[in-house]
This record gives sequence, structure tokens and C-alpha cells, in this order.
Amino acid sequence: MSPIISCLPQTNMEGLIHISILLSVAYSTCGSNVSLSIAFTSVTTDNLTNSIRFYTEILGGMLAPEFMFRYSGNQHHNMMFQKEILQARQSKVAPAVFGVPDISDNGTYEVVGAFVFFDNAVIQLLQFESKRYPGAIFNVTDRRSSPAVVPNDHMCILVKPSLNLNTYVHALETRARQLGFNSVKANRPVTVHSEAERQNVPVQNYTLPIGAADTHWQWAYLKGPSGEQIELNKLVGDYALEIGKEYCKRKAVSTLFLDKPHPDNEWKVHAGLTGQTYGLFQHGTRARSMLGSTEFYTEILGGSVGNIGGVGWNGDENQNMLFQKEMLQAEGLHVDYQSLGIANVTSSGNMSFAIRWSYFNNYVVETVEYDTGRNYSYPKFNPTFNLSTPALINNMRITFLLPESVDMNSYLRDVEQRSAARGFPQVKGNRAVDVDTLGQQVPLEDYSVIFNEGALQGLRYSYLKGPSGEQVSFVQFTGPSSEKLKNALLRYNAVSTAFPETNPWNRGGYDEYCSQFPPLEE
Repeated sequence: MSPIISCLPQTNMEGLIHISILLSVAYSTCGSNVSLSIAFTSVTTDNLTNSIRFYTEILGGMLAPEFMFRYSGNQHHNMMFQKEILQARQSKVAPAVFGVPDISDNGTYEVVGAFVFFDNAVIQLLQFESKRYPGAIFNVTDRRSSPAVVPNDHMCILVKPSLNLNTYVHALETRARQLGFNSVKANRPVTVHSEAERQNVPVQNYTLPIGAADTHWQWAYLKGPSGEQIELNKLVGDYALEIGKEYCKRKAVSTLFLDKPHPDNEWKVHAGLTGQTYGLFQHGTRARSMLGSTEFYTEILGGSVGNIGGVGWNGDENQNMLFQKEMLQAEGLHVDYQSLGIANVTSSGNMSFAIRWSYFNNYVVETVEYDTGRNYSYPKFNPTFNLSTPALINNMRITFLLPESVDMNSYLRDVEQRSAARGFPQVKGNRAVDVDTLGQQVPLEDYSVIFNEGALQGLRYSYLKGPSGEQVSFVQFTGPSSEKLKNALLRYNAVSTAFPETNPWNRGGYDEYCSQFPPLEE
């Protein structure tokens, strides 16, 4: 048994080992010959200004003013909302019923947004704003904020390993409260029955470690300013080594593994203690089937599966850390937990969850599944959002970056064809033109949309739904947008495989660190 496997929760260890072996065999090769990085994680906000403040003033990101954007038009309307528009048409109701703001040529809304840069990642913040009444937004929500609801995504921020994560969470909550973000509250891994009890939990009990003190993975869960799900991770010892080995194998980039300590920039310094991060570690997606989603992200999109993951995770500490906000909400509303999409993974409960990581060139896609028993052979627990729209407040979307050398439209067509061939017929992209059925064949140029002017000039993008209905998109930065992206990455001193100038592998930045791992067999 590897040291990483032995550090995972001790529930159902037989199933944990089995699934690790199963996946290492099933995903030993990738179906895609394009090595992808994650361009950004998107968050739909209810207040763009406040979200920018949170991710810059508290988390130490850098706003790139040159990328502040607003747009609308028929092509964008189709590309962002075609699945929902077709659903509305079939149901003979207005698209707004399915959470679609009208951003068409003659519509009443437009997309407004910004990019915030971190060490190895970008967060795109966007909202759907009224053209006639600036500041008025298209506000569609689902009261179920539980991370067990399909396809509720989350992002994971990597805190520097030199920090005490309990102290960091306390500082983040304090700083958020000082700046008026009163809803930014982290769950505690201990049982509480009121907000007053949550506040009185000792600081040393704010986070949840897995494994021994010198080799653990430590984490915490909280909601961002628009209710988006955020995870905080601290990785040390064997966990960090196992993950670092996968980064070295893939030639992925993270400031955590650089040979020389990565210096703080002015944005991190300005944010203080809460700016002491190393960017993003993962984009989590709530999957109907962990095995199926992992196959999609590896065999179709070319991710690499490492050794960390498993099934049968449960326990009271996990229950509290994952669902405390929602449990307090349920108690306040006097409703049962499952009506809010809360799983019962307590020690005395009948459920568990499973996770698996797929590595890309800068961070990880985590697929998460909830089971009605203690391993993946049981039926799934899959409460689902009523709406699939990307306009849903706190919706998250993962966006993959395609190199300029790739014909994006052909790539998108091939993703759909490969998905269908491997048993994912639901993976169909929106089109830039009106169609009668989702995924309808159209001329290749209509598989994506390119900005010909404005702040995003040269950026090409496309939308589709992943195997669990999660939002997935692809972008390609060309022309002016490519140059602006490179300059912003350099300004923040970020690491990225997008450009030779931003890739530490081109200057031997990981040579010493990666030399501790045996070379790959040819």
C-alpha cells in the first residue's frame, strides 16, 4: 500500500485500493493529443464590484483592467444559452423561465465581467446586467447551495505550506467581515447548531487535516461573496510529494514546486496574510458518476490520473466541513436535510462520497460523487439543480485553453464525436447560430464565436455541457487578446504553459525538484 493510500480515510480501504488500481489501468493513455491547461474558472456573481474586491483585496489576485469586458449579440446568446433556449422552445415558455437573460442583438441584457490573475490561474467574474438600468442584474438562484447537488462546482485555493491554515481561515473571515463580506463564513469540522456556536469554535479547530501532522492534506470549506463554493488546501509531506510527482510527469506548472521560493508580488503584499497563496489547486465538479466523469476528463480531454483518490469517505468531521452552512439553514427553515441536497455522510449515516483527480497543465479537475452506501457499488445520491443555465448566481464553469496551433472548431467537433463514441452522447456543444436540436451539425465556423473588437478582441470561445451537465467551455487567445494575456501573466509573475516567457520549464525552474523522482519509462 502506498503512503498516500494509507493516509486516506480508513473507511472501506478495500474499495479505496480497488478503485485506484481500476483507474490506473483504465486511464493509462489519453484519447486527446492536445495537452490542455485550464484557462480560467468562471464565477457568475450577483455583484461584480464586490467580487473583484474579494478576490483582489482579500485573496491577493490582480485585476487586469485591460480585460474588463461587456458584450451582447445573437451569437453570444446562442453560444451561452442554446441548450436552455431549446428547452424553453420545447416547453413553449419564455427562455427566462429556464434562467436565460436575453443578451441577443435586441435583448435587454449584456454580459459584463473581469479577469483576476493568480499564481497559476485566472478567475473570470461575470454578471448579466440590464442594458437599460446599469447595476440591475439578471438574478436567478437556487436555494440549494449544497456541494452535493449536481452539478455544483467548487474551486480550491492553495495556501502556502508555511502557514497555519487555522490561522489563515480566521484571518480570512476577519478580513472579509472588515470589508463588509458578512456572508463569507467557513464551515467548522465540529458539530454546531447555531451561528453563535460556530463563532465560538476555537481557532485550532477551524480546519480538517487528513494524515499525520508532518505529511498531511489540510482543508476547509467556505462560501464566497456570491455563494460560490471555495475550498482551501494546504499540502505538505507525502501528499505534496505525490502531487508534485504528477506535476513533474506532466510538466505542469505550480509555484508550490518551483526550485526557488516564489517571491510575493505587490498584490499579495497588499492583501496581507490572506494573500499568501499559490494560486488554484483544483476545480471540483460534482459528478453523477465519478468513473464516467474521470473518463471524460482523461480519455476525451487528455487529463492525467494520479494516485490520490478513493471511495467510502465519511465521518462526522467531513459532514460538518462539507455541509455545515446548509445544515444550519435546514434547521432554521425546519426542513429535512435532503430537501436542500445535503448528503448524510456522518459516521452513523448511510452515505459516503468518492473523489478522483485528473491533472491538467496547471491545476486539477476533481470529480466528486456521493453514494447511498459506503462504496461506489451503491446507487448514487444525485439531487440536481432545477436550472442548467450559466446565468445561475454562483454558477462555476471550467474553461480549457487551446493552443493557437489547434483548429478550435475541428477540435470541438472531435470532442463531441469522441464523447459519443465512448458513451457520452449528452456531451454536445452550443452553436453560434440558431438550431432545431442541441448539437445539430452546422458549418464548422459556427462551433465557436470570436470577438472581433473590444476588450476581448481575438478571443475565441465555445460552450458545452459536460457528462454531468456541468458547464465546460474552451477558449483560444489570438491576436490582441493573446498579447494582453501574456503581459498580464508577466505582470503578476504568474506561471503558465501558454507562453515560453511564462513557463518555468523553459528555464529549468523545476529541474532540482523533479530530479528526486525516477524518470518516466519510455
